[in-house]
Amino acid sequence: MKKFLFALLFGACMGAFAQGPLLDPIVVPEFERDASGQDARMDFTIKLFEVGGGNTLFGTFSGKPLLIFYFMPTCGHCQHAYPLVEQMAAKYKNLSLIAVASGGNSEESVEEFRASRKVHAPLFQDKSKRFNEKYGIGSVPLLVLVDSDGRYIRYRSFSDEVQRQLAEKLDKIAK
Repeated sequence: MKKFLFALLFGACMGAFAQGPLLDPIVVPEFERDASGQDARMDFTIKLFEVGGGNTLFGTFSGKPLLIFYFMPTCGHCQHAYPLVEQMAAKYKNLSLIAVASGGNSEESVEEFRASRKVHAPLFQDKSKRFNEKYGIGSVPLLVLVDSDGRYIRYRSFSDEVQRQLAEKLDKIAK
């Protein structure tokens, strides 16, 4: 029995050590690359549906700095992060902010998110799920910073460190 527990504990420790999650340095996000190694560009032809019946097209935001908040209305982390994101974005006059609800959510739940979080940014829904297929990471919230050339960086969390890194990038591209 002792040998079994030792082997189990040793194996778990070695697995964690081999992956090195605590030893990895903080990765500073950079612009995404495509398969050929070139800067990847945001696809502004993806059809997103403006919640509330508006007719703003996603392509309207092409050619200028943009911060995309990708979320699920029922996600607690998303509910907590959105006001912070909106507050941060408000500091940059040349930056547009939009919120994009993941596909599969009812328009009512997205509207409820808008009301409860006091969303002032244009609010879209990814009904076709094409945005998620192309830019999603399997979790929310997701922040996508797009520069005026369409290059983008995905931020997978909204920790204090990520907020600092995001502010540094915003200072460079949206001031």
